[in-house]
Amino acid sequence: VTHNRSLQARLEERLSACIETYKEVTKGDFPASHIRDVLVDMRQVYEELSYWDEALDCEERLEELWKSNSEIDTEENSKLETQQHLLEQARSIYRQGRLRMHLGQPVEAAKCYQRSLEGYHSFYGPNTYHADKGHALMSLAGVRYARGDHAESLRILREEASEHFRQHTEDGLGAPHQDLFKCLQHQGLVCRGAEDFDSSLIYYQEAKDVLLESTGEYADMEEYRERLQSIDL
Repeated sequence: VTHNRSLQARLEERLSACIETYKEVTKGDFPASHIRDVLVDMRQVYEELSYWDEALDCEERLEELWKSNSEIDTEENSKLETQQHLLEQARSIYRQGRLRMHLGQPVEAAKCYQRSLEGYHSFYGPNTYHADKGHALMSLAGVRYARGDHAESLRILREEASEHFRQHTEDGLGAPHQDLFKCLQHQGLVCRGAEDFDSSLIYYQEAKDVLLESTGEYADMEEYRERLQSIDL
């Protein structure tokens, strides 16, 4: 209990500093990139404190900054930078969906996930496989699962999300992304929720096999061990 109170106090102190810094940068002539950095720090502290409304407000401001940056004349902003800003805008919208799920707003969350997916299609191309698309689809499946629609949740995971992790192309090699493990684990969870235990075990075993094959991709071995423990449980 004492440790938790101490952590809470440190987070509240960090939050106060972030708020003061944000007030300063919004009054001064600071570049948008600096304001974004401060907002990211502030959002992260709000999330650690489970202040979901405030975190969502920060993320919505971040989306607006990415959007306004993507609309700057190309003389000041290269085409590559403009495209990158559009990608970051899509990722911001995705994070808003996750925060809305914490707030118990599945319908609004699903709208955010769908918007982010459309942004990823625009950036990567509609027919390109990428883990960002997989995460958006996996989250849409999560909304379905939360609403009790196990069949549709499993369909999205199996028929749409999985291939984006299996054929992830960021490195140009089409090698499986490490979060294929998570997608398979979710399929096991959905089957377990539907009391299809035989299928659940098959998905969990496949998830473990993928995890064991991808050990070298984990810079953080503690994360790897936690994932292995979760699938064993």
